[in-house]
Amino acid sequence: MLCRGRLLEHAGRRRLRLHDQHAGRAVLSAGPQHHRRPCACRAVRRLWFPVAGLRAADPALSALGDIVQRKFDENRFLGAERRSGADDLHQPATGRTVPVPGQHQRWHVVRAQRHLPAAAVPRNPALDQDLRRCRVHHGCRGDRMAGGDSGPVAKGCSRMTGAATERDRSAETPIWLQGSFRLLFTGAALWALVVVALWVGALDGAWSLPTVMEPLAWHQHEMLFGYLGAVIAGFLSAAIPNWTGRPVVTGWPVAAFVGLWVAARLAVLFSAYVPPLVGAVLDVGFLLALFSYAARQICAARNRNKPILIVLLLFAAACGLDHAAAMGLTADPAIGMRAGFALILMLIAIIGGRIIPAFTRNWLVRRGLTDGLPIMANRFDHAVLAITAIALAGWVFSPAAHLVAWLLLGAGALHAARLTRWAGLRAVADPLVFVLHVAYAWLPAGLLLLGAATLWPIVPVSSAMHALGAGAMAAMTLAVMTRATRGHTSRPLEADGATVAIYVLVNLGALLRVAAPLLPFDYMLSIRLAGGLWGGAFLLFLFIYGRMALERLVKS
Repeated sequence: MLCRGRLLEHAGRRRLRLHDQHAGRAVLSAGPQHHRRPCACRAVRRLWFPVAGLRAADPALSALGDIVQRKFDENRFLGAERRSGADDLHQPATGRTVPVPGQHQRWHVVRAQRHLPAAAVPRNPALDQDLRRCRVHHGCRGDRMAGGDSGPVAKGCSRMTGAATERDRSAETPIWLQGSFRLLFTGAALWALVVVALWVGALDGAWSLPTVMEPLAWHQHEMLFGYLGAVIAGFLSAAIPNWTGRPVVTGWPVAAFVGLWVAARLAVLFSAYVPPLVGAVLDVGFLLALFSYAARQICAARNRNKPILIVLLLFAAACGLDHAAAMGLTADPAIGMRAGFALILMLIAIIGGRIIPAFTRNWLVRRGLTDGLPIMANRFDHAVLAITAIALAGWVFSPAAHLVAWLLLGAGALHAARLTRWAGLRAVADPLVFVLHVAYAWLPAGLLLLGAATLWPIVPVSSAMHALGAGAMAAMTLAVMTRATRGHTSRPLEADGATVAIYVLVNLGALLRVAAPLLPFDYMLSIRLAGGLWGGAFLLFLFIYGRMALERLVKS
């Protein structure tokens, strides 16, 4: 059965898979935007309720039809919809469905049977005749229904796949080209290791970098626009199909997109031999390509996550501004870096405020703990975000102003108070949830240090920047990448010992790097130790989650 050009297929005896999600029920769409011709609402119903044929073939099908009819009557939807109360960004919601305005889409709640042997559902001429009478074109016809764990429920074609089904296309596509997140998460972790190793060596005088940028400027640019750019792109490539219900991009577009990112990284690194403008065009072009993909998918589905498009466009502009500063075209050489830094911090504040209390609340509720649940977003959170945006905007354009410093201190204190409302200590037993609280705690700590560094020179600015970069950004991205990789590769959302080690190493490395200027022993020794711990987290991520993302899951 087609769902927005994708197949609803079995994923075990008790589960169904829909866009890499597990659910007992699935909301399926049949509309002209995914087929060559419109498919009428009654035609979709008759796939399940033929006048003659399948329902007369077996009493079990008749009982199934009654269930589907009741569910269909309970959920008559016109237009696209989203599900509220989701347990994860990469899992289906279990709560009520909330209608959202859409265009030329009809949704139908269906339920697939899983206990009837395939042999009990023969091809029936009466069904074919009924489908022809309803003018269901060939691409929407169900070839068969399957029971147990026997694979696809039905087959079809869509505009995205031509004559082949999405399942057939996925089977033919290498696993590493089935979604950009697989290569981008792996490449981002590898690039973080390379950047840290090259930067520590250059700082120690072991070698010089083949780039026209200053070593510190290159280090900041690559961790911000190189590493984080890849992580954001990987996250969106995995999340947007869940937000919109549209098919996952696979095949050569994935290879071209990742190749553009790799080319940009190499062009910037070797900008002493390649014209700097080439690296700037490739670097900004990658972010604009990401913006184009996200805008097309989100706007076509009329999804509510349109603000992310503004952030992506501003992030691309900040990247271009940083390249212009490296070529000596701006009066302030660090304004592009600060602008990109501020945008990422706002993303952490906004998205963290949505997912952290929701994940914590759902985890506690599943364990029967209904007292002292996290407080969901309200006016207090909106005020915190507004003050943070004002403080960061002031820091971008006037980092030395004392008023900006006090705003940063106030924003840090408010984020600390916000974190206490999310009951993080009650989720210590689940590292996948608790690490989100730990990663978010770096945000108020970094803002407080950044404000204090402006007012009191005894506080190093580098400590504040690394609390926000090596702490908040790195810990949060690793937490999201590990969770997303497990969710999208059909593995349980449980942290094993290696995952816990990743979280411990990245936070210890960040802590040591923040404290390095204040420690009573050799500064470079502290930098090497911090880089080793922090890089060890990404090395372990490569070994565990890189292989997990690039290998096909084999189930017994």
